[in-house]
Amino acid sequence: MSQTVPRRLDRVLALIRENTLKAAELNFTDTIGLTASGLAVEAGLDRTNVSKELNRLYRQGLVIKCQGKPTLFLHRAALASLFPQAFFPGTIPCTGRLSDYLASQNTNDAQARQPADSLEAVIGSNGSMKQAVRQAKAAMLYPPRGIHTLITGSAGIGKLRFAKTMYEYAKQHGHLAPEGKFIVLNCQDHSGSQQLLMAQLFGYGKNYLPGAEKGRYGLIEQAKGGILCLNGVQKLSPKVQELLATLIEKNTFCRMGESAVVREGETTIIATTTEPADSPSIERFVRNMPMLIALPDLSDRGPREILEHLALFISRESRCIKLPFCIHRDVLSCLLQAPYPGQIGELKGCVKGICSLAYLEYMTDSHASSTIEIGYRHLPLSVTGISLTHNEKYAQTGKLLSSLRSDYLTFSPEDPPELSLSPNAPDDDPRSGPEFPLSTEPLQITDVGSYINRCVDRIRSVQSISMERLRASFPPALCQAVDHALENAPRYKHALENPRLYYGFLLHLHNALRRQDGNPTVSPDQTGHIRRTNPQEYGLALKLQSELSESGLTSLPDSELGFIAMYLYLSINWTAEHNVEFITVFHGEGVSSGTAAFLNGAVRLPLVHGINCGPETSLGQVLEQATAIAQSVDCTAGLLIFTDMAPFTDLHHHLTQLTGIRAELISGASMPLMLRLVEKSASEHASLIALMSEAPGAEPETRSLSGTVTTSFLNRIIHEILSPSLTFLNPGKAADTLLHVLNKTLADLSLSYSDEIALKFIFHTAHMLERVIKGEPLNYPRLKTFINQHSALMSVLERRLVYAEEVFGVPIPASEKAYITEIFIPFVEDGR
Repeated sequence: MSQTVPRRLDRVLALIRENTLKAAELNFTDTIGLTASGLAVEAGLDRTNVSKELNRLYRQGLVIKCQGKPTLFLHRAALASLFPQAFFPGTIPCTGRLSDYLASQNTNDAQARQPADSLEAVIGSNGSMKQAVRQAKAAMLYPPRGIHTLITGSAGIGKLRFAKTMYEYAKQHGHLAPEGKFIVLNCQDHSGSQQLLMAQLFGYGKNYLPGAEKGRYGLIEQAKGGILCLNGVQKLSPKVQELLATLIEKNTFCRMGESAVVREGETTIIATTTEPADSPSIERFVRNMPMLIALPDLSDRGPREILEHLALFISRESRCIKLPFCIHRDVLSCLLQAPYPGQIGELKGCVKGICSLAYLEYMTDSHASSTIEIGYRHLPLSVTGISLTHNEKYAQTGKLLSSLRSDYLTFSPEDPPELSLSPNAPDDDPRSGPEFPLSTEPLQITDVGSYINRCVDRIRSVQSISMERLRASFPPALCQAVDHALENAPRYKHALENPRLYYGFLLHLHNALRRQDGNPTVSPDQTGHIRRTNPQEYGLALKLQSELSESGLTSLPDSELGFIAMYLYLSINWTAEHNVEFITVFHGEGVSSGTAAFLNGAVRLPLVHGINCGPETSLGQVLEQATAIAQSVDCTAGLLIFTDMAPFTDLHHHLTQLTGIRAELISGASMPLMLRLVEKSASEHASLIALMSEAPGAEPETRSLSGTVTTSFLNRIIHEILSPSLTFLNPGKAADTLLHVLNKTLADLSLSYSDEIALKFIFHTAHMLERVIKGEPLNYPRLKTFINQHSALMSVLERRLVYAEEVFGVPIPASEKAYITEIFIPFVEDGR
């Protein structure tokens, strides 16, 4: 029986594919082979059995169901090959003929693929490139086939790309022949052989070259009706320039060896050079050139245009590796202020190098999220080594980045780069430009530490209870195994003499042994990271595992070892009376050190460390000093940074990533606030979490791929409801993925984010995914009717839920999508 079902399933699927392709050839006028009854007859199977297989294929996402009478089943992959740009939901509503629906999809996608005005899409087309774009349009649109053009600019500025864009513009507007080509000749490659170069350009007659028994077309004739691009004309000899000047002036030429035959030039020449137009090296060539276009250097463009280039290049890297990148505005600030003598080419190479370092770190270290974070540590010396001079460029950059609506920007592989700035954003380029989906970096291993710290902070207020009563609540063998494991580790044994910590430890062990479902409390990547960073605690966890096995209790799963090691590590830190340390980073010579001296004098403890930032101080120097401070002082209780300046408002994340120390940052803190926080650390041993709660609006962030910094209310839902209730899914990854889906869906529906919709969507969808993983999806009554009534909304959700399906590797059935759709219906109706 187990062998028959798969064969029958494969047979039905093959028939659906074959019939889908056949029906498409007939414009879906004959669809009998796509119905359950038609497939049953063709396959020689019972209709009931075919229906069962169709439902299995539908749940697996291999076929698409078209609602109606009768219901049709289409092969998803075959349909995708016929309509490669279209999106097809798992269920197509019954709104008319199938051919009309598919035609409308193809039409919409064809319209969506219509290229925009290629020259208007050039970055800076209404800014620094406005004049160049205007000249390029004039050159390409002038009858009958445009006019010859010379493009000048520094090496790496994008002259060849601009020439290709001019060609695309002319093709879009029908000013070149349909068969017209874009042919490039790199003049540098032929600078050593003038005869061969002229033969390649102009063509040659019979016997012009040794062994040439017949003549041959040159590039000028091969580019007939199109564009011949001469890249680097300054490398051409005077004689070749003279011949080209004749072509430009008279629009005629002769093949080499055929001086008696004058031919008409039917191609448009676009030449590029790194020399200025008045350079003697190209004087003769330029003399009769009708259009001269000069491209400005990158240093002459405003920060907004450079930001758009960065967005474009990071987005390309995201699509290349099929993973999203996120970057803090302060890291962007460093990139915007750095010099790029190699122009756009150097900027592009710089971005690729940065992304490769971030990707390497992502692949080799533990990561709790699918987002790759770009930080200071990934920047090259050419960026971090520049002085933080407060000049006009610094001010422009700061003003631009302050108009972004979040500290973190995300570039996703599935979305084009979009730039969303507040209405008062400065304009060195008045266009709205690309909009960035905004995001913040995901926490990694500190997720575990933060979770345990929150639990420990919460039990501070729990009423004390005797150790005897605690031990009586658990099996004696469990208590004895813990005692034996820690008997030679007095520090940890002393820490667990705290009744609250001891109770939490035993409770977790007891539940882990009872559960035995193999589901990891800590992900494998996080466990590997803990094993490397906390070898002593991990060794004790292994010893405890051995003690539990020898005591006759169920063996402790390996997946629990990372959590136990972190619990032991944080228990010591919690019971010890450590002080939070502080770093001040302020403008001006001596300001930081003076502030630190005042605060230290007030509490009579050296808790505050100043980093002075003068006009010649570089980012790299500040990062080096901050790292040295973090590694030289006791930061067991954490590190809090006070600053008043960019690009240091992401310094705490950099230090956490580099050193593993938990760090937070407060920007623009007043002296009374700094003094109050330092006093609390000195006298009360207040935790970092407690100190951050004192700062207005400075609650520690939980960052997600979604682009929303989640509120404390939503944080509680994730940690206190999702974490205990999910069995198969990692709560952090589930929340991260579903917040991304939610925000994309809200944007599609023009709805605003709220905790209410986030709670409903994340909680329901996370548990729905668990049902699907277990093979227990819910049925939806009157599903066909619901799909037809809410087809537009359901289509939006299906498109966005594809991301969740790919992340978790499961197809979501239409019945479950219908329940998710219900969540959004009241919000959509209220927004009308």
